[in-house]
Amino acid sequence: MDAALIVVGAVLLAFLQFRYRRQQQFRFISEFRFNPNLRDKILLHYPHLNDDQIDHVFAALKDYFWMCLKANKEFVTMPSRVVDKAWHEFILYTKSYQKFCHSAFGRYLHHTPADVLSNKSTSQEGIQRAWALACAKHSFDPKTSHQLPLIFVIDKMLAIPNGFHYQTLSMLSSNSHNMTTVHPVSMTEKVDCEDSDTMDDANNCGNCGNNCGSH
Repeated sequence: MDAALIVVGAVLLAFLQFRYRRQQQFRFISEFRFNPNLRDKILLHYPHLNDDQIDHVFAALKDYFWMCLKANKEFVTMPSRVVDKAWHEFILYTKSYQKFCHSAFGRYLHHTPADVLSNKSTSQEGIQRAWALACAKHSFDPKTSHQLPLIFVIDKMLAIPNGFHYQTLSMLSSNSHNMTTVHPVSMTEKVDCEDSDTMDDANNCGNCGNNCGSH
């Protein structure tokens, strides 16, 4: 009996330690401040962005890191061109990025280029996982939401050249429950939204009649 209690106690202690550590990791990501020089690096690629817009990029990058931590080492596709570029530039600050990864993930988070989206066979699972996690981050229902989380709308929002734009399509599944899938729209196709419905800030996620998404 005593041995069983010891085992239960050890398991409970390990669980509490894991939960505390995970909470600390999420808090670290949320409160992390990027190197100010990273703004200049992003501007080299996208000179039309202003400070507030770059703040949105940083917020979306933090969302992606949150998603990667939440995914427990499962692959998460990067849904945004501009956020992917910011991530790549962050990695070039080698020591800073290594320290960030150690504190945020307890491991090195390798960079997978956003262009992997062009390979449907390898990206579909990753993009669906990204969709579910991004919805969770913004408290959207991934099965029924017609709103796009920040990281899925930011390329359109900031008019990023060759950016990834998306639309949500509600479909009726075989069990008669509404399901939502997220689709990148082809780069030659455009779905227009009224100007009044575009996303103007990080808390207003592109809700338009066409379920927002275009290239």
